[in-house]
Amino acid sequence: MSAVIKLAEAFTQMPNLRKVNVASNQLGVEGGVKLAEAFAKMPNLREVNLADNYLTCGGGDMSAVITLAEAFTKMPNLREVNLDNNQLCGVAQNGRGTFTLVAISAICDALTKSNIQSISLDNNQLCGVDEYGGGKFTLDAINAICDALTKSNIQSISIKDNCLNQKAKQALESAVAGRDVKIDF
Repeated sequence: MSAVIKLAEAFTQMPNLRKVNVASNQLGVEGGVKLAEAFAKMPNLREVNLADNYLTCGGGDMSAVITLAEAFTKMPNLREVNLDNNQLCGVAQNGRGTFTLVAISAICDALTKSNIQSISLDNNQLCGVDEYGGGKFTLDAINAICDALTKSNIQSISIKDNCLNQKAKQALESAVAGRDVKIDF
């Protein structure tokens, strides 16, 4: 953890830093919170890749994602965010966990209050089920994302490997109908 704290501190000393890629570093909840605090002080940051970082502790603690979402709204130049494989709805890849909208709602709110143009949410079990059908299917997170898409600057969203059914895909396509938005299913 001390390495993440040092990294976050170092980032704040680089005001012109434009891109941060800390994917696949097992940052965890505490690391996510520390980086969020640093990011909020980095107005020139344009791209953030936080994929595969156990930001919700396997779906059990959404505080890092909530703090990150709040930071995103304070970053006027932020355009691209990658949150792949972080169990944003509380369900892990093995289908274990309890579905929740807490983190994805915070992300959706941030999309409507920021200048983010591209977001990747791949492999987050957004429909509540894993690739084998474990869990309980729901469109609640997809509906929240659809609502955010109608109120945001999003030009590209990747939402692959989330066990989307046809109804989910149609809802997303309807949310961006008439706009030039790329959706990767």
